[in-house]
Amino acid sequence: MPVEKAPTAVRPIRRKSRLGPCGAAAVFVLAGLAPPAVLSADEPSYDLGLSLGVASAAASDARFDGAYDDSWAELGLELGIRWERWSLELTGAFGSTSGRDVLTLGNDAIEGTVRYEYHRFDLGVARSWASGSGWRLFAGAGPTAFAWREENPLLDREDTALGAHLLVGVERRLSVWSWRFALRYAHVPDAIEIFDGFDPVASEDLGVLTLSVSPRRTLEPVPAPESAAARWSLRAQVVGVFPTRESRLILTPVSLLDSEADSTAGLGVGAAVRLVGPLRLALEVFHARPTLNGSLVFPGAFTSFSNSGEIDVWGGIVGVDVQLVEQPTLRLFLTPLVAYLRYDGRTRGEFSAVVDRDGWNAGLGLEAEVGRGRWAGRFALRHLAIARLQGFPSGFDLEPVTLDAGVVYRFGGGSGR
Repeated sequence: MPVEKAPTAVRPIRRKSRLGPCGAAAVFVLAGLAPPAVLSADEPSYDLGLSLGVASAAASDARFDGAYDDSWAELGLELGIRWERWSLELTGAFGSTSGRDVLTLGNDAIEGTVRYEYHRFDLGVARSWASGSGWRLFAGAGPTAFAWREENPLLDREDTALGAHLLVGVERRLSVWSWRFALRYAHVPDAIEIFDGFDPVASEDLGVLTLSVSPRRTLEPVPAPESAAARWSLRAQVVGVFPTRESRLILTPVSLLDSEADSTAGLGVGAAVRLVGPLRLALEVFHARPTLNGSLVFPGAFTSFSNSGEIDVWGGIVGVDVQLVEQPTLRLFLTPLVAYLRYDGRTRGEFSAVVDRDGWNAGLGLEAEVGRGRWAGRFALRHLAIARLQGFPSGFDLEPVTLDAGVVYRFGGGSGR
């Protein structure tokens, strides 16, 4: 939420456009592996898994090594679309590390706790090889999207970067459950910032090496719909919007802008269409109008000025629903999603400010449909900003959790609705 005519002390950073050696290797492997994976036969199975791992910085320069812990925990969610020997692997992972660092503000040295957290999104192709002991070896590669946030004593910074990953490991497949032990290396250019005072002036690469264990469960097959129309459903709901973050922006070396929003309710409409197996595509738009409260703070003078005003929040959501439960009167879905959010409005009070922000976020949702036949109730809990992918270069961002309650109308007949 920038103050009108307020200068900014942050200088732009020149970004490099490269994947690095790991990226080149991943592109080469994908080019060789993708056609067999597509042509491998028959109906695939779908595995959903939880990944628990230990990660460390395998390639970083002086600033990361000097400020942050050597290793940290990493938590991930995995979806595998598996044929006999080939699989398409989608993974979302979160990691966080902290430490202490010293920055400068003018002639003052500021020391304090620093925190670095990231969300990594991997898309890859893997091949497995059977062994006589019942274990399988597997290897894969693919691109990586990396969304990171760094918090230090002076300011918060966040950005995204593109890289690539390589994956090797062993797995044991049972009737429904399987276990994976994997070693993953992700190389991400420009994922660490170098500061001059509190200004970020350059970036350096980061390599993350993760050793993980993943229990996976094969999802039950979903019966095919009796007609194409049975793939569709429409829905409408009331949307509760709950902000989860205060925003802080350094305007000048002596002034800060703090802002937070109140929870509110809005309306939304959407549709869903069956794809293959337990997967369906969901689309939705919603609108809400929360109240924004802002403060212009001058820490050195122990002075602040306040304002407030309503803002329009528009959201567009694209999600891939993964069906977990199929019962006569209950369906449960897990939904990795991407949300495009826009904030628009003006605040007034002891100072005036304009809100005009938009950007992409990645999120996760859990959704239940309760009811038999054409009509059903819908309840969904979603975090729309697990990671910021693009946009919101400064100022206000809700990072909302939403709670939906509404109705669903299903088209067509048969069990595949």
